[in-house]
Amino acid sequence: MTIAVYRRLWCDGVDEEGRCGNWHGTAEFNGETTEHLRRSARVDGWVRRRLNGRLVDLCPEHTSA
Repeated sequence: MTIAVYRRLWCDGVDEEGRCGNWHGTAEFNGETTEHLRRSARVDGWVRRRLNGRLVDLCPEHTSA
């Protein structure tokens, strides 16, 4: 049996309904860390910002927050 580890990077912004369903990529291999996903997301316009005292990941739709 093989175990696969999946990682997704979710946007910490919220949509008009108060949730955020936007996510970037899926790391499918053990060598792909969350930081790998964040680097890839930044190429696609995601940013890492301090919001309400904590670091958050924001997709391009929420970068004005």
